[in-house]
Amino acid sequence: WLLDVNVDARVAAFLAECGVLAENAIDRGWRGLSNGELVAHAVQNGFTSLLTRDAGFREAASQPPT
Repeated sequence: WLLDVNVDARVAAFLAECGVLAENAIDRGWRGLSNGELVAHAVQNGFTSLLTRDAGFREAASQPPT
């Protein structure tokens, strides 16, 4: 799983205790990416799940990059 920058990094540790491998976007150097760019990077790097707290993520991520 990929954790968006707005998800507390401690969630990765909790998920690891549950047997789920998770990485934080910040640790990958993806802090400044738009939502759409983040999704593209996640897919290109083999992530199949993305956890975010952004209520408008779906709409923002579906917009073409500017």
